Amino acid sequence: MKSELSEVSCEIKAPSCEVSCDIECDVEIDASVEIDASVDCDVEIDASVECDVEIDASVEIDAEATEGEVVDGTFVAVCTTIPAGCNDYASNDDGELELSEDREVQGDWRCAGSTVMEFGFELTQDEPTAQQGHVLCRVPFDTAGSELHAHLDYVVEADNVDSLGCGFCIYLVDPSVPGWDRLFDGGGPLGFDGKTGALLGVGIDLDGAFGGEPNHVVIKSAAGEQLTSAPLSCDRCTPMLADEVDPDEEVPEWRKVKIRLDITSNTCDVRVGGEMVIEGFQLEGITIPSNVCIGVCGATSGDSTGHLCVNDIVLIDEDEDDAEE
Repeated sequence: MKSELSEVSCEIKAPSCEVSCDIECDVEIDASVEIDASVDCDVEIDASVECDVEIDASVEIDAEATEGEVVDGTFVAVCTTIPAGCNDYASNDDGELELSEDREVQGDWRCAGSTVMEFGFELTQDEPTAQQGHVLCRVPFDTAGSELHAHLDYVVEADNVDSLGCGFCIYLVDPSVPGWDRLFDGGGPLGFDGKTGALLGVGIDLDGAFGGEPNHVVIKSAAGEQLTSAPLSCDRCTPMLADEVDPDEEVPEWRKVKIRLDITSNTCDVRVGGEMVIEGFQLEGITIPSNVCIGVCGATSGDSTGHLCVNDIVLIDEDEDDAEE
């Protein structure tokens, strides 16, 4: 009995790495069988196995994502290239963000997954496919004051409102954690739960996938535990307005989200479209470090779709408009 070729497949796991592996194994077995016709059957097998293994492995490893050192409160990875699957953007001389064409030069803003930068940061497209995108500001913010404010504008569009979903989550990350800006490994419906370095997430849940009820603001811990939620009075889709340049055309209106963290009392307020949705919620067990960064993740599923865009993402220590609102 002879087998000319046996193929063996193996799976090798390392942090954020891709491994391709071809193994060829030649096996030769010589067998002789002696049979006594009186029913008893004695089988003698002389088997010699020769295994010639050749491995051609091309490994693309981002193990350096968690190898490095903390410098001034920020973990700096050994690897200085832009991670695979990500695109970085940096400001040009006019203050506009441009794609970093050189993969060796990291930018201040990092996009991962389905995110593209065109109409702001487009986390997902209104297409019937499962999508998940991140955008992360890599510039740490010093939380020396008693308050921290996270702001952004967003647009939600959908050709079919009945199939609109899932939503997006604004999150804070601790930049001293190894892999904070290279590993976009969060789970759950929006890609936030368990994200490396995450501290806190505030989600806009469009269809109930993130917090259980549609059109709600949901606050979650880094591990994905739901801390609180509250309904939104505004429509899930943002309204359309007349274009200032061409009044015959319509453009989406950007809706503002404002998150206020009182570091002294460890409480959180959330405003959406000028409306106070959550006020004075106590963040038990969550400590804001001296340096933080802000990111946003968003997702849709094959059945729940939507064009989800965010823009003007900032961290500040004081909001001058609070008194007016």
